[in-house]
Amino acid sequence: MNMKSDKLTETERRYVEGWERFLGITSKASPKAIREMMRRTAYHEAGHIAAHMFVGSEPTHVELVTILSDGASAGFARIINYGMIYLETPLEPMKRVNGRRLLLGILAGRGAEALVTVPEKRTDILDEDSEEWEKEGTDLFDAKRVADMMARPGMSATRVLAQAEKWTIEMLALPDVRKCIEELANRLLEHGTIDDLDEIMDACAGIFNAWEKLPKWRRRLAITEKDFKLMKQILGRIAENYASRGPYDDAAEATRSRNASSSPP
Repeated sequence: MNMKSDKLTETERRYVEGWERFLGITSKASPKAIREMMRRTAYHEAGHIAAHMFVGSEPTHVELVTILSDGASAGFARIINYGMIYLETPLEPMKRVNGRRLLLGILAGRGAEALVTVPEKRTDILDEDSEEWEKEGTDLFDAKRVADMMARPGMSATRVLAQAEKWTIEMLALPDVRKCIEELANRLLEHGTIDDLDEIMDACAGIFNAWEKLPKWRRRLAITEKDFKLMKQILGRIAENYASRGPYDDAAEATRSRNASSSPP
């Protein structure tokens, strides 16, 4: 991408068209301003992908990443994410670990974008005044939803978010993570969209599951022996509870449900 040329490339032109659909206005931005917005968007989306790879989430769940608006967002990383399912589990260790991974992936977009806009300041991922907190589908809305589900006595949602912000900043400072983000961002700036998993893996090869090699991150993201014992106890209590009910209790409950649904109002 030629930062000095006044003539927009094909990718830049498509980016502007997408932004106009997204905002519902005709852009009057200069080529310089357009390229700066593109760079921010590219780093944002690349940050999501880099975090997904770093924490070891399934690579094939990444369908595409793009900076070209679909009319609903400025750009997006389409990732099939089953992590939210595990936040509903009664198994607290699994909830904790999956919630932490989810938050890293969610906040990494804003964190990576901050590397472009304010590289000397790495602590502004959580903007208290942002309207995103109340806007469904945005990163901050999703982060708050996850934090609320993770909250427990002694660890409020606010503390969960503050911890996730700190860890996201640390993750983004890792040289290999930065390299992945920069490589993906440059490819997005050139092509607009990456929908080839091999290309994404090529850019992020050095960081896939990298947390396992770092002692600090193993303490944060691994399920420990103590956790396994706790989960075994929880599952045992659940099994005992179901066993104590017996088949007749389940049949009676099913009959009561059918009768209630068929009763006239």
